[in-house]
Amino acid sequence: MTRSSHSAADMSEISIIKRPSEARGHTRFDWLESKHSFSFGDFYDPEYIGFSALRIMNEDTVSAGSGFGMHPHHSMEIFSYVISGALQHEDSLGNRRKVNEGEFQYMSAASGVMHSEVNASKSEPVHFLQFWIEPDQPGGTPIYAEMDPRQRHSEDGLTLLASNNGRDDSLMVRQDVTIWLGELDANQSCVVKPELGGLNFWIQVIDGDLELGSNQEFLLSGDGAAVSSESGFSVAAKEKSKFIAIEL
Repeated sequence: MTRSSHSAADMSEISIIKRPSEARGHTRFDWLESKHSFSFGDFYDPEYIGFSALRIMNEDTVSAGSGFGMHPHHSMEIFSYVISGALQHEDSLGNRRKVNEGEFQYMSAASGVMHSEVNASKSEPVHFLQFWIEPDQPGGTPIYAEMDPRQRHSEDGLTLLASNNGRDDSLMVRQDVTIWLGELDANQSCVVKPELGGLNFWIQVIDGDLELGSNQEFLLSGDGAAVSSESGFSVAAKEKSKFIAIEL
């Protein structure tokens, strides 16, 4: 675990706790390879039980023709971003959807739902990022939704995926969070700014080479970081990069 902090004229003090890719938990079966930023299943790390309302951040690769059969969830906000391949979703709400590469999926398990997630291909693996966030309160009617962020691409490098109030046509979720997809070209940068008045952010790198803050912390593919900053922080890409940013 790496810590760094800094004050600059245009930014308040920033604190960064890095979660290197190689420090994540690792689960491997014949059909599944999973990397866990936080404790999950048989992997337990007392320093990484979660971060604020963020409980799970898994990077999964599922072999062709395999997947997670029908199983239950409740009182959890579940998000998936398909990095490559396609994910076949089916649930007890009657939804049967194929989530393709580059698409973003949301399911609020609420009072309880059954679902399955399997590789839609019989020949190629599916690679996806899945993260779970605790809702602001248990219960309620389960919800399913999805979007294609490429239809909402923002020129500043940050595409709003989900929020607590569904602003700007984002998915409305049951927690005070803001979720962005970051996509930067080489030598491009953006600023992640608080929208909820909070101090907690989680950054998860999907692909690329990022610098957080000004000469603060460098993140590569698979790395994550907990960031605290009152006024926001810069994200700069050395090469074409993609990441998830969550304000909690």
